[in-house]
Amino acid sequence: MRLDRSSRIPLTRKILLTLLAVPAAVGLVLWGLGLDFGLLGSLSRAYALAYLIAIAIWLLIRGLRLFLWRVSRRLAFSYFLIGVVPLPILLFLFLVAAYIGSGFYLGHVYRDALDSVANDLRFAAHRDLEQIQRGNIEPIEHPIPIAFAYYSDGHKLAGNPDAPEQWQAWWQAESPDSLTSDLDGLPIVANIDGSPTLAAMVHDDTYSILATYSGDLDRELSERSGIWVELFRADDPSHDQSHRITIQNREYPMTPPHFETAREDLAEFFHPDLDDPGFIDRPWLTWVEISEPFLDLNSGNPSAKYISATLTANLRALYHHLVWRTSEVNLYIYVTFITVAFLLLDIQVVAALMALLMVFGLSRAVNTLSKATEKVQQGDFSTRIEVRRQDQIGALQTNFNQMAANLESFVASAAQKEILEKEISIARELQHSLLPDTLAAPPGLRFAAHFEPSTTIGGDYYDLLPMAENRLGVVVADVSGHGLSAGLRMAMVKSALMLLWEEEDRPIAILQRLHVLLRDRLQSKQGRGFVTATLSVIDSQSGELTITNAGHPPTYLRRGGVVSEIMLPSTPLGALGSDFGQTTLQLEAGDVVVWLSDGMIEATDPAGNDFGYDRLIEVLGEAPVEPAKTRDHLLAAIHAHTEGGIPEDDRTLLVMAYEPLGAVPAASEPDEAAPDEDEPDEAAPDEDAPQDEPSRPRSA
Repeated sequence: MRLDRSSRIPLTRKILLTLLAVPAAVGLVLWGLGLDFGLLGSLSRAYALAYLIAIAIWLLIRGLRLFLWRVSRRLAFSYFLIGVVPLPILLFLFLVAAYIGSGFYLGHVYRDALDSVANDLRFAAHRDLEQIQRGNIEPIEHPIPIAFAYYSDGHKLAGNPDAPEQWQAWWQAESPDSLTSDLDGLPIVANIDGSPTLAAMVHDDTYSILATYSGDLDRELSERSGIWVELFRADDPSHDQSHRITIQNREYPMTPPHFETAREDLAEFFHPDLDDPGFIDRPWLTWVEISEPFLDLNSGNPSAKYISATLTANLRALYHHLVWRTSEVNLYIYVTFITVAFLLLDIQVVAALMALLMVFGLSRAVNTLSKATEKVQQGDFSTRIEVRRQDQIGALQTNFNQMAANLESFVASAAQKEILEKEISIARELQHSLLPDTLAAPPGLRFAAHFEPSTTIGGDYYDLLPMAENRLGVVVADVSGHGLSAGLRMAMVKSALMLLWEEEDRPIAILQRLHVLLRDRLQSKQGRGFVTATLSVIDSQSGELTITNAGHPPTYLRRGGVVSEIMLPSTPLGALGSDFGQTTLQLEAGDVVVWLSDGMIEATDPAGNDFGYDRLIEVLGEAPVEPAKTRDHLLAAIHAHTEGGIPEDDRTLLVMAYEPLGAVPAASEPDEAAPDEDEPDEAAPDEDAPQDEPSRPRSA
């Protein structure tokens, strides 16, 4: 079976997909059986996986196309992407921003607690120095555990046994009464055992005091800040399991709290009275603060690269810091925030409702338009859409109704036109039946004819009318106007002429009776119609030719190479007056007589110039003797003049060659013989005819 292009393409695709699926199936079988054939097996599994991914992508694209084919689904999906999808994205960004902001706030709270402990150390050291200056050596109770070391002239006198024996000059390098680090002024230093602690230094001219925090610093900072604090050195082994972030060649550990080791402490710290903490009491928020450098208290050298503080809090603690502690100030902020959020929510709800209404409205309008289009496609041009919208969709529906109405009108017009064309075709066939099928003539006469209407039906007419005793009538007529009306008038003219021809053999009498008939019958609202005609009678034995003219263009006689124009000024049939012209000629062997309508003479070129009488005479003088060749030669000249343009008027041509029996055929070359001047009635137009007549008639 032979397949065309449209069927070969899908078949080719099926074959290609089948060929591609075979290696993928083999790879899946090998994969499923757990067989391994080395590199070949790996390649087959990779190919199968790639094939499955390609099939999944194709199915996804195909499903999206099918799902989004309807405009309503496409609009809904577009709104989902524009109006719904951004909401969870914005919510996620808000949560991330809230988490980061909360982390920054926890760092601020942590630093406040650190400064609070450091201030307590400095205050305690100042009080002890004042007691020594007064000579009072009794110890003073302090709210936090502090270890003091007393120095004089740079040597330790008493106090903390773990403190350095000598006063370090770098302790007061930044400030005369305290040791500060390079980051945020936090006085965190490494104790003798390497653990982080806080230190404060005061001195006068005689004595110096070093105060260090001697308790659980993590617990102290947690109690003061309300969040769980865990301090880690950079070289702490627990950092090996932490996540590190490198920014500009610096590593930052993301160390989670030691939930396994501090679970009971966390539970006691955050919710001591709850056996099963709820959502807001669970430690969801973790943040990390970095302090560097971490200096050794004894030598001033870096004890570790940095010290990090892991901060852990729950939502209740965050609420306590953000809302409760400054409720009077924050109330206005939160009210403003809630108001703006409510307004934005209202706007989103209104936008969602408007979008839904637009989606439903557009979907319904498009569905209605689609159904109406399908009805029009099926041939129901009476379909109309009820227009209710006042927007572009409504204008489109109005345009559709106008289009459907125009199509309905065009279809009706096309049907009427088809009926009219059939009627015109019948009329055209009828007109052609009125013209002679063959140019039968008595011996000695040969004819060639041409008929070319300017429209479907022409108004020209020619015929050969048989007579007794070797005589023949020749008629050429041109009805005024064009088209169907002219064709009907031409049919009437022929019918009347045939009836009159049977009753009368005198051409002038026939034309006079036909003139009276046309004048009485060819009446119209646009005016009186008329017909130009030339009626000739020829005797094939004697060569006598009688030409009777009724307003028709001249008849042309070609004898040898000379062309004579036989003008018979007269009035058309059916017009005012009945003055007909008549002349009699004596034909010689080889003469050619040409009858034609004014459409041949008035054929115009693209510039509007007529072919003209003079050019007609010139072309006939150059034409061959044979009637058919004379006809073709003249038609070729007119076609070249008009450059193949459509005729503006009917063109009719009838050529007759006179060759009596026994005469020698005329030579193909034209001779120089001219009509005898002594016999004007036989070889030339009547010289008694008026010579000062106006210009030749050129239009019917």
